[in-house]
Amino acid sequence: MVQIQVQGFEGPIDLLLELIDRQELDITTLSLAEVTAQYWQELENGGDLDADALSDFISVGSKLMYIKSNALLPSAEPPPGDLDQRIEETAADLTAALEEHRRFRDAVDLFRQLEEEGRRTFARSAPPKNVPMPPGL
Repeated sequence: MVQIQVQGFEGPIDLLLELIDRQELDITTLSLAEVTAQYWQELENGGDLDADALSDFISVGSKLMYIKSNALLPSAEPPPGDLDQRIEETAADLTAALEEHRRFRDAVDLFRQLEEEGRRTFARSAPPKNVPMPPGL
């Protein structure tokens, strides 16, 4: 799990996204450049630079930048409902991505627990040799 340490927040990226989503953390106080640099460094150091990790990195980063830019820009002249609707859609997308991430994280935890308990099963690929087949088969 990617750990982020910036002024105003220290913890996993999941918690950062969740706090921003619940509006318990003001995104305007965070340095997204630092968050991005640390996130990227963790990916590089962990050797987890597959397509899924990179797409998650781009998705999370772009959503954070979008939310922060909307929070920083003056809201005097936005088209009626358009900006609010896009923010709500982005927040909904972020929430959906967090839920999907939680499901995968829970599945990983379950598989890890099963592995630790030694519950492994292996399917037999062929019938045993020298076993007579029942008549009629």
